[in-house]
Amino acid sequence: AKRRATTFAAPYEPPLPSARPPRWPACGTMPFRLRAELQRHGEDVRGVAFCAERRELVSASRDRTLKVWSVPAAGDGSSHFACERTLEGGHTKAITCVHWIPPKTCEGFPDGVIVSGGMDFRVVLWSGGDGDTAPKLTLQGHEQVITKVTHDARGRVVSASQDKTLRVWEGGTCAAVLAGHESSVLCATVLSSGALVSGSADTTLKLWTSEGICSNTLRGHNDSVRAVAELANVGIVSASHDTTIKVWTLDGSPLMELLGHTSLIFGLCTTPGGLIVSGGEDNFLRVWADGQCVQAVEHPCVIWDLCTLDSGDIVCACSDSSVRIWTQEDALALGDEAQAAFAESVRLRKEASKKQSNGGASDTGVKLEPMSALLKPGDKDGAYKFIEEEDGGWAYQWSSAQGEWVKIGQITEGPEDGNGSGGNTINGVRYDRVVPVEMDDGVARKIGWNNGDNPYDVADKWLADNGMPDYFREQIVQFVIANSAESSGGLFSRADADAQNNADPLSGRRHQTNLYIPQSAPVKVELLPQMDGLRRKLSEFNAEQGTLQEDELSLIDTLLDQLRDIKAIASQKISAPEVEILTKLLVWPADRLFPIVDTIRLLLLSEATAGVVARSGELLSALGASLHRTLQPPYAKPALFTSLSLLANCFWSRALDNWLLAVREEVLGGLVGVASFDNKHVRIGLSIVALNYAILSTTKADGDAKRQTLSLSAGVLSSDGVLEPDAAFNLLLAVGTLVFEDRALKDLARDLGVPGIIAQYETSPTEKLASCCREIEAAMR
Repeated sequence: AKRRATTFAAPYEPPLPSARPPRWPACGTMPFRLRAELQRHGEDVRGVAFCAERRELVSASRDRTLKVWSVPAAGDGSSHFACERTLEGGHTKAITCVHWIPPKTCEGFPDGVIVSGGMDFRVVLWSGGDGDTAPKLTLQGHEQVITKVTHDARGRVVSASQDKTLRVWEGGTCAAVLAGHESSVLCATVLSSGALVSGSADTTLKLWTSEGICSNTLRGHNDSVRAVAELANVGIVSASHDTTIKVWTLDGSPLMELLGHTSLIFGLCTTPGGLIVSGGEDNFLRVWADGQCVQAVEHPCVIWDLCTLDSGDIVCACSDSSVRIWTQEDALALGDEAQAAFAESVRLRKEASKKQSNGGASDTGVKLEPMSALLKPGDKDGAYKFIEEEDGGWAYQWSSAQGEWVKIGQITEGPEDGNGSGGNTINGVRYDRVVPVEMDDGVARKIGWNNGDNPYDVADKWLADNGMPDYFREQIVQFVIANSAESSGGLFSRADADAQNNADPLSGRRHQTNLYIPQSAPVKVELLPQMDGLRRKLSEFNAEQGTLQEDELSLIDTLLDQLRDIKAIASQKISAPEVEILTKLLVWPADRLFPIVDTIRLLLLSEATAGVVARSGELLSALGASLHRTLQPPYAKPALFTSLSLLANCFWSRALDNWLLAVREEVLGGLVGVASFDNKHVRIGLSIVALNYAILSTTKADGDAKRQTLSLSAGVLSSDGVLEPDAAFNLLLAVGTLVFEDRALKDLARDLGVPGIIAQYETSPTEKLASCCREIEAAMR
């Protein structure tokens, strides 16, 4: 969002309650002090809600759990918030929001209702009673992520979603759908009058009557409206990604604009005493009174959501997995030591951010890790770690026999220095720089190059020497450039890439400063199968299905003979009889499809063949039907992997672009389920398809395709399963490509939890993951 000058509207005198908040003299004073830090969640805390009747606080997290905390009674002088119970099992993905409906408000829930919404498009109801931790009811109907949940005067649940609608639920069913916003609905609250207010990524707020009729639309923000709250006896307060807070009368007239945040505002609430409280991406909690910021408290993390206790204490949902509570009562505040520890956490976060912006590299060009990295055992015998100590960098090697890291020497020169170092040779050949490479098979290899070498030539030679398939070429090129950039000599520059390849080799753009995003060239899968085995399976399955005659089988045999050489495939073009045979075979059951699908995958490496396929309506129809079968459970593993590889190769020719966009919704929808399939090759195949769709939808400026691809990519990245580095890398490239220079997609990415995903992967020991995360983080500013 654009930065704006800090100016205020003329002061106004709203009819606030008689007990007005004091006018503190300066923003730097500290009326609120830290009262408690609640730390039981495993990931970002995305929502908080308080129930005064039960004196309990609930927090919701990306870790898919809700935690209920006891709140000390007012006046008992305690600051102990005990975690009483954990609610889990209701969501399959991250929880994004939470709300507490008081006791005796919602029929069938005498103890009150905890309502949660998630990235799984679900609204889940939980009992507010003690000891009851299982989900009671799941409300389904929304088609995108749930962004906010609340309740109306009749005790009915109200939910907002990125599908541009609000839904009102009664007795477990949808009683009304409120449509009218032109983009994602990001927030909602019910006023004391009974009217509903919603805010949207379309930059507007809407007021709705209890009958679900839009009575007014408020315009004034320049970016997504992220949070809305009621200011008692005044009107409505809204916070936006445009970094502003606006105060409105109930009839929609603007009263005041509050400026002070320097980045997106995520959380907003008001206190019983009439204060406005906000927090967001700039890590600041801000307290406002009479149009002025009277306090700004920096946090070591993003503030996702806010609520207040009946005492006026402020509760913050934080991206570092914590819930923080702030109080104005000195007797309830933590001691000086705890306050100092919090301040130190802020300082350390700033220091880490500054260091991270420098890439974390030492003067020698070696990326150093903290001593704590030695607490994790090595992946294999002989693995290296480079550790930062007080007197410089030291190299450690893992000894499986001893079960520990052994210090082997101090780092005095960068690894590119080849003077007299036997470590800079491969098979007796000396290079200016030698770096270890570990591919998906876990085998340790080395790659070497000299000053000024073209990284494409380096990659081609290394792939040939090590018998690796060509589809690793771009990854090796990126690896060479990244490791050259780390060296103090700067062995290969982006300008060199432009000069030798006429454009940036990674994005196709000139003068592109990023190494990884945006991507412009789709990834293809060129790996050759064992042809004799493929032939046998085709013959065996045909005998079962009785599809082809002998002359047709002979034609397939001839076709397979032509697919033994990757380079020769590029010049081939299939004939009309071959198209007819392929169409016939695609009707086989899902568990018998993999040999024919793998054959078509290879054929699509030819531009001419891809053109023939694009013009064959019957073949495309059969191909779409076969994909539908393989992308639905129960999954047939061989057909699933080969189908994903075939899809990846469809992007290689522009001839199939329109067909890919036509089947996009079904394909990406199917991949949401495939993401849970426990197989690393399938996950890597899925990630390649997601990346290729990201590139295609960006090239075609297809907004719906971009949003669906981003939702899939973020969802897989945030899942609990182990994600291979290559799969994670492809998905991060997809996210980065989609959000690059697209403000609307950046907003959606934030709503999907991408900042938390970046925080998770930017500390990865895999350098390309960490570097890609830094580029995405910069692109989203």
